[in-house]
Amino acid sequence: MELKIFIVGGNSVAKRKSKKERGLRDQRKWEQEDQQLRSIRKKERALKELFSVKGLNLPFYDLLDSYEAEFAKVCEEAKLNHPSLMGVHEVSDEIFYATYEAQWESLGYSHLEQIFFEFDKKYEDYVHQRTKKKGATLEGHAVAFLDAAGELNTVILMRASLKGAFQHKEFKYALKLAALCHEIGHVDDFEKRINFDIEGRKADIIEAEVYAHLAAFEQMARKSYRLSYNTLLASLSSSKDSRGYLGEVIRRVLERLPQHEVVDWNESLDNISAEEYNRLKPSTRQALSDR
Repeated sequence: MELKIFIVGGNSVAKRKSKKERGLRDQRKWEQEDQQLRSIRKKERALKELFSVKGLNLPFYDLLDSYEAEFAKVCEEAKLNHPSLMGVHEVSDEIFYATYEAQWESLGYSHLEQIFFEFDKKYEDYVHQRTKKKGATLEGHAVAFLDAAGELNTVILMRASLKGAFQHKEFKYALKLAALCHEIGHVDDFEKRINFDIEGRKADIIEAEVYAHLAAFEQMARKSYRLSYNTLLASLSSSKDSRGYLGEVIRRVLERLPQHEVVDWNESLDNISAEEYNRLKPSTRQALSDR
């Protein structure tokens, strides 16, 4: 099952810019993002001491913690929690857009039988083709296989390259986390056979996409991936009037999405009591006063 996220689209003026101009623009954007991260992360120790004093214990601290490291951690957790999942692969465009046979040969899965699902032809516009969609910010898909014993095996592919609003690797991995959580939702669906009939090779493709999105939002909320959560939500909200399968999926997701509370640790900085302040180390007080 495939996810394509469209977060930032170019305009005609931007498209007319030369390769050199785009390179300079991207470099400036990277420098701004790098400076933003550095300015926040240099106070990581002080901020986390404050959070501890305030009893704010989160599984992940947006911007302070590494999105790239968290992505790797989630990949390993997914393989532990989902017996069918054989691997999560970030691949080049050459592999991502190759034929299925070439993909599985290069990744070592050619001995498995890929499952192709039938779905309602009403949604033939389902993003399922193997051609490049140059406007997509990022892409990933989960694939189901059967081994020689007829057991389910699954694989997740992620496009290594990423277009869109961000240039810095860390911010790019914040987006990749959202896509990864979505694809893990598909793996969970494969294993539980909620929207997939593995034996009959049929799928409710709309509900499968809705399930994966809701599972992704639940995981991101539970793990405090605020930037990832809000970026995906904004992307879906901006496309809710789309036609065909995409609009149908998004409208169902937005209708069913719970009111998750994804904590913004910044809010805790505006309400530090005298008691909390006195419990901080002098060096921590100084670091926080410099913000």
